[in-house]
Amino acid sequence: MSSSDYDAVPYLGEAHRLTHISHLFITATILGAGPPPPRTARVLELGCARGDNLAAMAATLPDAHFYGIDYSPVEIEQGQAMVRALGLSNVELSCQSAAEFDGTGGPFDYIIAHGLFSWVSDEVQSAILDLIARHLSPRGIAYVSYNTLPGWNARTTIRDLMRFHTAGIDDPIEKVRAARTALEFVGANATNPALLAVLEDVVAESRDQEDWYIFHEWLARDNTAFYFVDFVAMCAESGLDYLGDSSISIMLVANYGPAIRDGLGQDGDQIRTEQYLDFLANRTFRQSLLRRRDVVAAPKPDLAALVQACSLQSRLTRQEDEDGMFRFAFPNGDVALQTNDQSLVAVMSVLCGCSQFLLPFERLVELTVHLHALPADIVRALLAEHAIRLFLAGALWISAEPPAVAPQPSERPVALPLARYQARGSAFVTNANVEKIPLTPPLRALLGLLDGSRTAQDMLETLDGGPHAADFPTTAAIEESLRILGRMALLVR
Repeated sequence: MSSSDYDAVPYLGEAHRLTHISHLFITATILGAGPPPPRTARVLELGCARGDNLAAMAATLPDAHFYGIDYSPVEIEQGQAMVRALGLSNVELSCQSAAEFDGTGGPFDYIIAHGLFSWVSDEVQSAILDLIARHLSPRGIAYVSYNTLPGWNARTTIRDLMRFHTAGIDDPIEKVRAARTALEFVGANATNPALLAVLEDVVAESRDQEDWYIFHEWLARDNTAFYFVDFVAMCAESGLDYLGDSSISIMLVANYGPAIRDGLGQDGDQIRTEQYLDFLANRTFRQSLLRRRDVVAAPKPDLAALVQACSLQSRLTRQEDEDGMFRFAFPNGDVALQTNDQSLVAVMSVLCGCSQFLLPFERLVELTVHLHALPADIVRALLAEHAIRLFLAGALWISAEPPAVAPQPSERPVALPLARYQARGSAFVTNANVEKIPLTPPLRALLGLLDGSRTAQDMLETLDGGPHAADFPTTAAIEESLRILGRMALLVR
């Protein structure tokens, strides 16, 4: 699409957790790459839109420097206004394309290209990979996301339908409305079982997707999906090696059950193995990590020491014990860990009980010792051992940087500045865990008041007579909503 398309229908600001340089650092370290530390990193994002992703990182990493380029003047202008409003002196945004990037700020320890590679021409794809190869620091890590085959084979048919139905419609909003109508019609009336299964997924997804996403994902001129092996080959032509996936669990055969593990585990070729896994999973999307081919081997990392210096957040919930066995499961019910070791049960119960927040390793040790009267050295050893296993299974988030978050509101609460800014124009905001949080209009209105200058009584008086007065009839109602925002990891005080 042209820059005018993005000016007409701008991407709304979002931060993406799997692009966060703290996460990239942890993942690349576990994969043996020895990446640069996030605190002083130099970061470039290609196709940064208005810069929300960079702002989310820059706010907590003041000694790092963030550069973003996008070829939409409207996005960059809006982003520069946001950066000024947030007082972020370590963020610079520039209106440039990847093919014309002038190298300002480089070399870069981390280069991010999220939601860009599949949606540009072949020439720009080559320019992106060449840019990464030229401007990545010696131990730098690049993140590139893209649509994948075989999962997009059937989805391409659906995309073709939406583009066919909307051909000749110039107005973007009308175009999206017509595309949604066509999708719902075909989803309700298709007779081919193979297509119907994919249609049901796409129709369900589209109902939760905003118009700008439908416009750029499904109606764009460029949307190229790749087989994983072909993407890796393209990278190799530019002097880049594949390191792993930002969602590390998808690349490990151990996470696919014993039959697949036994069938593929002896291949010895990681690239071939992951391509087989993509076939088996019918994968639609990847988030690949790349590094320079000429990188010098890094020392073997001390993973126990690494995790003990980090903050952790579990994705699991504890299930009721059966026959003395305790199970800890993903939201879909799949069991990630089962044990009858009471010490491990205690450690996992505390970790899962604090799942709204990223908590420092030592804080989790303290809580477990306090609640279960276990020796600290036992808790520390169990948590360090199982944290890496759970991370590799996709069951645990590990962050190198502790988030500044207040679980309970103070007398004069302060919300995350970026979240307050986002709440002005979006139903979604970014919390301290870099998660996308939906907010109701009343909560958005309340969040906008949390600059540290108001008590609950002050907020009640400010909201009185406004459109959300009925939602906050008393200070008690405001205080309960403040506690809800605290549990969402949106408060810093």
